[in-house]
Amino acid sequence: MFDLDGTLTDSAPGICATVASVLSEAGLPAPPEDEVRAMIGLPLGAIFARYAPHASAPTLDAWIGRFRVLYAQTVIPRTFLFPYAWSLLRACRAAGIELGLVTAKHTQVARAVLARCRISALFGSVVGGDRGALPKPHPDLLLVALDELGVTPAATLAVGDADHDIQMGRAAGVATCGVAWGVHGAERLRAAGADLVVHSPRELRALLLLRASANGSG
Repeated sequence: MFDLDGTLTDSAPGICATVASVLSEAGLPAPPEDEVRAMIGLPLGAIFARYAPHASAPTLDAWIGRFRVLYAQTVIPRTFLFPYAWSLLRACRAAGIELGLVTAKHTQVARAVLARCRISALFGSVVGGDRGALPKPHPDLLLVALDELGVTPAATLAVGDADHDIQMGRAAGVATCGVAWGVHGAERLRAAGADLVVHSPRELRALLLLRASANGSG
């Protein structure tokens, strides 16, 4: 079960810039990029509320809608996978490993990103933040993906770049692997309880193929 932003796609600069644009349009100061980067993977409403704690629910909804419009227009067309992520995913599928995607993004947006990166066909389940009752770090989204793929927690590894990915996986009862090239570093991922931490897509590919060989794929 893969996270998307910061795990497979190098999308942090675009997300941070779009958040800053929406807040600037609303007459608020642009937030520090490192602060926004650290929150990537949480619901957009929570990110905007950090900088406008007294904003009404309709206002937050309007900002989320504006974010999605800007993101689709300006960021998705320029979204790229991290180097070697494509070969990582292809190798997993060739080994018979089922792949799911669990992201805070709206499912439709996530599918657009996958299509842009030409990896849609590799995922048997795509679960966005709109498909669960509670967001990460709660387990709801991951449980939906497990059900769609028909796999058990014991047979699953959750892979993500942020502590809320690790916390979600632990709450769902699956093994967890942090990737240290995203928004949170290795130390923070280990502190969140990651069972494993890797530092490159090549290292992750070797790990996943070894696990598949040892445990049986699928």
